[in-house]
Amino acid sequence: MIARYSREPMARLCPIKARFEAWWKVELAVLEARAERGEIPPQVCDHIRRTAQFSLEEIAQVEADVQHDVIAFLTVIARYVGPDSRYIHQGLTSSDILDSAFALQIKDAASLLMDDIAALRLIFGRRAREFRDTAVVGRTHGIHAEPTVFGLKFALWEDEFSRHETRLWQVSDRLLVGSSRSGGQLRSHGSRVGRSGHESARIGSRTDFYANCGARTSCRIPELGGSDRLDRRADRHGNPSFATNGSRAKHLNLSGKSRRFFGDASQAESNSL
Repeated sequence: MIARYSREPMARLCPIKARFEAWWKVELAVLEARAERGEIPPQVCDHIRRTAQFSLEEIAQVEADVQHDVIAFLTVIARYVGPDSRYIHQGLTSSDILDSAFALQIKDAASLLMDDIAALRLIFGRRAREFRDTAVVGRTHGIHAEPTVFGLKFALWEDEFSRHETRLWQVSDRLLVGSSRSGGQLRSHGSRVGRSGHESARIGSRTDFYANCGARTSCRIPELGGSDRLDRRADRHGNPSFATNGSRAKHLNLSGKSRRFFGDASQAESNSL
């Protein structure tokens, strides 16, 4: 992200280190699920959790040789874990980790956006009530039109952002989808069972292994397998853009009304006194 345009909470989600931390969260979820199923000794999982570590410098050095970011990441982890590292990434392919971890980062970013939209709605609602009886000139293409009240503008914005909030809520479940590539064995780690009961984690997979991993990461795996489809990624980026464009439009509208040529905002302030 461009630093000067980034707010600190959102910027913390985007550094390279945060991406690797999300990768490890997915890897660890798979290990814990396999240990619970008895596929690996529980003490091995505990040892891996305690000893695994990495640094950006080490990963960069290894990647310069192997030319593969996931292999570099796993190689560095293996240095600290030792022989038990053979259980890490077993039966997985790179996209099982990349897509699932990316979904986790998107989930955290969406949570921040939801908080921001809720705060904006409170502000718009408060201003709508504050200026509900404040008369101002209505305009169309900058030209005087019928009189209106300044509070109506904020009321309309609050209503618009309520729709943005609804869109984000609706897309939130679709955001939390990882990958189950045919090139890896995440698809075959579990036997077919009935639908999981992990409703709190919104798991829709038909395998208990998917459900176990998903419940640990709040990320579900598509029942049909396959990678994180591009339409889901478009969904992720498209829906927040509604709120982003809406915020920019409100900024331009208010800044325009603050110009000396129009003076609508200052007129509204004086009319409310």
